[in-house]
Amino acid sequence: MGMLRPVRAAVESGQLEIEEYSHFAMITRVTAGAAGLPFLPIKSTATRDLPAANRSTRLVTCPYTGEVLTTVPALNPDVAIIHAQRADANGNAHIWGIVGEQKEAAFASSV
Repeated sequence: MGMLRPVRAAVESGQLEIEEYSHFAMITRVTAGAAGLPFLPIKSTATRDLPAANRSTRLVTCPYTGEVLTTVPALNPDVAIIHAQRADANGNAHIWGIVGEQKEAAFASSV
């Protein structure tokens, strides 16, 4: 699908800077943030070109297998918006259905 036209125009004009990540890489970033880790390695065919497109990624050699893996930095957003069917004033939530990565996003965020 690509970017929305206004976003693409802002990127091309230099008003907005973006970082390229696959969906799996973004989930891995949030998981690292939720776990309090600075980064996590990913092993995916989609990440072979990621270091060329994104300077925030790094390559590391696995100390167990010697395989070269791509790493992505942790993501700790200021706010995570979570869809829940019930919640209380203390921040407890009850989610029905597929949770996806909502739990990781909640634990990775500051609020």
